[in-house]
Amino acid sequence: MVTKKTKEIKIGSPQVPPHKGIELLTTQIEKGNKLLNSRPLTSDDYDSWELLTRNYLEKAFGVGSPNVSSIMDIGKYGAFSMDAGPSYWENRRAESLQSQLKNMNGLIELLRTELELTEESVISNNIDHFGNRVFLVHGHNEAALHETARFIEKLDQEIIVLREQPNGGKTIIEKFEEYSNVGFAVVLLTPDDKGCLINEDDSKVRQNVIFELGYFIGKLGRNRVCALYHSGVELPSDYSGILFVLQDEKGAWRLDLAKEMKAAGLNIDMNKAL
Repeated sequence: MVTKKTKEIKIGSPQVPPHKGIELLTTQIEKGNKLLNSRPLTSDDYDSWELLTRNYLEKAFGVGSPNVSSIMDIGKYGAFSMDAGPSYWENRRAESLQSQLKNMNGLIELLRTELELTEESVISNNIDHFGNRVFLVHGHNEAALHETARFIEKLDQEIIVLREQPNGGKTIIEKFEEYSNVGFAVVLLTPDDKGCLINEDDSKVRQNVIFELGYFIGKLGRNRVCALYHSGVELPSDYSGILFVLQDEKGAWRLDLAKEMKAAGLNIDMNKAL
């Protein structure tokens, strides 16, 4: 008995990261919609669109990927009318293009999911590696800085205060990037500056503190950043979803901060927070 061998189809690797694949496919969807909105759809225009679309799909998913054929095989099979006129073929091209665009939107969602999983994996790996390191962002309030730093050390976490780290011939930005590989960030929002507008007396946080708050939100994710603020300070309005904890004189903030660090996956003994 002769066994028929199944032809093995090799699938190539994607040539671009998910975010670039999303960008390429979005561009082709926009071009496809323009073709549909400016009918009649000529054979030359449709063939050109398909050629570039195949190229982009193969870059995003790899040569031989079923995701490529799921788009490019649309309209290629089925019954055809042998004596059909130009309008029949134009309608068929348009119908195929509509189906292709619909399916491409689904592939974009697939890439978005892959992108989210990749980003979560990167963040998770960073946290696993730097889990006990906590970066403390501060302004000019020395008392708040030392009080917060000593509490974080009490929780057996390695505290990173940028000015206490050696420069090593690096610029301030290079130094910041090197030491920002941490598992959690605590940002002190203290009233260090005054409003600069006429008759404005609001206490403001230093701009470098606001910048570093945004940096860590982007790098670690919102659930790994906690902002401790002092009464009377103007809170930034652009950072929705971030936990702002009042650093009160009674010290209730300590338990809140410890809870957030523990929820973020850091090894925290809550008995030490009391």
